[in-house]
Amino acid sequence: MSPMRRRILVIAVFAVIYLIPITQVQIGFGNDYCAVYYGARLIIEGQSPYGPENSAYLGDLCIPSELGVGYPFPLPFGLLTVPLALLPFYLSALIWTLIGIFLAFCCFLLVKEWPPFLLLSVLYVPLFRGAFLSQATLVWFGFSILLLIAIERRWWWVAGLCIALLPWKPQAGLLFALAGCWWAWRNDRRALLLGVGLNGLLVGITFLVQPGWLVEWIAQLNVYREVVYTQWIGLWAIPLMLVCWRLPWWARIGILQFTLFPVNDPYAALPLILVWLSIGGWTAVIGAASSWLYPFLLQAGSDKPWWVFIIPALVATGWQFWRQTRMAHSTRDRE
Repeated sequence: MSPMRRRILVIAVFAVIYLIPITQVQIGFGNDYCAVYYGARLIIEGQSPYGPENSAYLGDLCIPSELGVGYPFPLPFGLLTVPLALLPFYLSALIWTLIGIFLAFCCFLLVKEWPPFLLLSVLYVPLFRGAFLSQATLVWFGFSILLLIAIERRWWWVAGLCIALLPWKPQAGLLFALAGCWWAWRNDRRALLLGVGLNGLLVGITFLVQPGWLVEWIAQLNVYREVVYTQWIGLWAIPLMLVCWRLPWWARIGILQFTLFPVNDPYAALPLILVWLSIGGWTAVIGAASSWLYPFLLQAGSDKPWWVFIIPALVATGWQFWRQTRMAHSTRDRE
């Protein structure tokens, strides 16, 4: 068995072990998947998942939809989730969450150093939060990781598939999709043609199934924005990008994906795990563990302390850069 396959096998086993205790929580597991699942069920029945009536229907079934947010996803996203909606809810939620965890853990394939990163995955709050709620953001972050691996391995057909999938959860995958398009244009345009072709096919099917979905979805998004409190932390992108400029390109894309879109929950900080992967070692483990300050500060009355995810990354990257510069100077002096 090749080292790559051994790693994938370990990741698969670890993903299952990670998921088992989460499923034992009686209240919480699958909460955010509920609207995804029952929205897809409405599509299967030939109904629109949008509008006040179906928002009320989802509100009766799902805790996150109680405030009337309804189904905030575009219809192409809904069509992609239809196969899982054919299964019973709990089994569907298990498969959905396991796919997200496994693909997210595949980020460890991007680096050579490994053992500390298994701890990192356990200690990083956004990853735990995304898995606990069965969040679509976790699954789409997993697709982003799959795209990065496909680019590294030059799997053009996998890259094309990810380019087609990622835009349908833009706040979780749009910038990764654009990076994939740029890579495909410069290196293998078959990936770009496949991504554009699959997206064209998907969009065409949605308009055949429900011609008025776009207008209905935009109206639903307006309702979502009125109900759900979000924050924009885009100014943090400036110091993060300046300090982290020497990190791999995929870490910088992760920074922009997190900072340039409105955020409302810790799972939005999932892309920052790429920064910790780039830093590596026990520094990354300690930095990831510092994310547990978030729930404690929230309970203490702090208003969405996003700096808990940002400041440690800034400090750790700055410290690493300072050490590398100092070592380079010392080596030059000895020569």
